[in-house]
Parts: sequence; C-alpha cells; structure tokens
Amino acid sequence: MQLNKQWYFGLSVTAPFGLGVNYNGNAVFAADRTRARITTVNVQPVLGVKLNDQWSVGFGFQVQWINLTFEQRVSTLAPQLGTGQVTAQDVGIGFTAGVTYEPIKGTQLGIGYRSSIDHSADGRQTFSAAVPGLPGSPGRFPITIDQSTPELVTASIRQTINDKLAVSLTGEWQNWRRVKTLIVGGSPTGSQLALNFNDGWYVALGAEYKFDPKWTARVGVGYDFSPVSDAVRTLSVPDSDRLILSGGLQYRWSPQITLSAAYTAELFQRAPINGTIRSAIPNLGAFALNYATRTDVTAHLVSAGLTYRFDPPPAVIEAPLVTK
Repeated sequence: MQLNKQWYFGLSVTAPFGLGVNYNGNAVFAADRTRARITTVNVQPVLGVKLNDQWSVGFGFQVQWINLTFEQRVSTLAPQLGTGQVTAQDVGIGFTAGVTYEPIKGTQLGIGYRSSIDHSADGRQTFSAAVPGLPGSPGRFPITIDQSTPELVTASIRQTINDKLAVSLTGEWQNWRRVKTLIVGGSPTGSQLALNFNDGWYVALGAEYKFDPKWTARVGVGYDFSPVSDAVRTLSVPDSDRLILSGGLQYRWSPQITLSAAYTAELFQRAPINGTIRSAIPNLGAFALNYATRTDVTAHLVSAGLTYRFDPPPAVIEAPLVTK
C-alpha cells in the first residue's frame, strides 16, 4: 500500500522454516526416529521509503510462531514399551531490513537481511506406556527447548535487456551453524536431537519475457547447497543439495486483476544416511544396531494465484480530436 509519494507499507505471512518426516512404526529404525516435524509461521509488517530515483530502503519486524514435534519408539524389539513424544511451541520476535539501488535505468541492485529469532519453546514429553525405571510413566513431563533460527543475507541484481526481456541473479547465505543440538530441557530421559548444521548457500538465475502487455513468461534455475552434510545427515533431517527448475506464466486480465500459474521441480542429490540405534530391552540389557540407507527425493510444486489491486486503475486520457 502506497501511503504517500515516498512511503509504502507491506505485510506478508509466510512459512520460512519447516520440515516433516514420518516413518512406518514397524520399520527397524523406528526406535531412532518415528516422526519429526518443525513448522513455523512468520508475520512480517514492513515500511519502505523511496529516498530518490536511485535509492530505496525498507525495514520491519517479524513475529514468528514455531511448533516442534519429535516422536520415537522407546525400544525397537520391545514394542510394548510404546513411544515417547516431545511437543513444544513458542512465539519469537526479530527484524528485517533491505536496500535497493538503481545506478542506471534498467539496472537494479538489492540486498536484504532477516535477523535470527531466539525461541524458548515450552511443551511436554509424553510416554504412551510405562517405561521401566521411569517413575510417573506413562504421563506428561514439562520440558523446554531453546533454539535460534538462522539469519539470512540475500543479494540480487536485475537487468532489463529491452522492453520485453529482463534477467536476474540472486545469492543467499543462511547461518545454519546456529543449529547444533536441540536439547530437551527437563526431559526425564535426557532426550535431544543432534543436528550440527553447516552454513547454507543458495544461487539462482532467472529470466522474464513479456510477449505482449497481457502475457508474461518466467523461467529460473537455482542450486541449494544444503547445511546438512554426509557426516551429520539423520533420519530426522534427510536433506541434501538440490537443483531447482521452475517456469510460469502470468496473464493480466485487467488493470486490476492478474492471473498466474507456475511449476517447480526440486531434484535432490542422492545422499547416504548412516546411524546407530541404541535401545534397551527389559531383562536383556542395552544393545546397539548400526544401519545404512540413503535419500532419493524429488519434489514437485504447482501453484496458481490471483492478484487484485484495490487502488483504481489510472484514468485514460483521450487524445484531442484537433491539435495545434
């Protein structure tokens, strides 16, 4: 929304971080991880100001809700012991800022920053059956998980080639090194989830072509360098590097209504997962079971959208019948 000649207001609701995996409870590695899910919802109001024809700046804050769920069987070979589940939620606050610069007409440079958000998620750990040596089970135990989300720095350049074609290049750094081990404070079993991420990087190249005033096509290719390395990949986070290919069409139905559709394919690299299940069976003692598997993932995303501008279209000025 344009507030006046210089100032603008914007609001977005997004899901910046999230991953979920579910494994069959009969799988041999279900004791290591049966289910894991992280969900976030981010509400971000921003203000932007156009300083002059070359410089614009924007700034705002984030309100982020996070929900974490982890579940596993207490023992692979003793299903009667049931499962243990950890759930926790929190709301945290951060900020965002960005600058765009147009040194010459048709060339736009931009850099943006999204801060880390500190979360102290409160929740509970529950057990579905009595666990030997754990008084109070089955039952609920209050827990806390402290973790910060990564800050992001994004830089882009957009170049208009002519009145029909424009290209863009984007790079992004993600400080995933903040995420090491999720320790479940107050857990009677000392539960934790070791992640040990590296930095994440992303690069992308895109092009936009206007066939006419109504139709526009866009294509892009990107590569996401995952923060999850071979050494730390787990069943909870089976992530790997990925190649991203996308394309879409946009149709301007009227000055106020625009329709769009797009398709994206994410091609993940095949990557190994090696781990050890440590469990215990009543009257038999503890045991360790090594396993080796690999990820083989392809994701397909299809989207459609409708944009409606609430501001009235510009008035049409008729050409005079006679000019002097």
